[in-house]
Amino acid sequence: MNETYYAMHQEILALLHDLVFGGYGLMGDAQD
Repeated sequence: MNETYYAMHQEILALLHDLVFGGYGLMGDAQD
């Protein structure tokens, strides 16, 4: 149970990481 929760948590963190850095990257390109 803890392993499943940990795996889901890692997936969510990865998605948030992509959204945050991808978002900043897009905004940076737009400003540039």
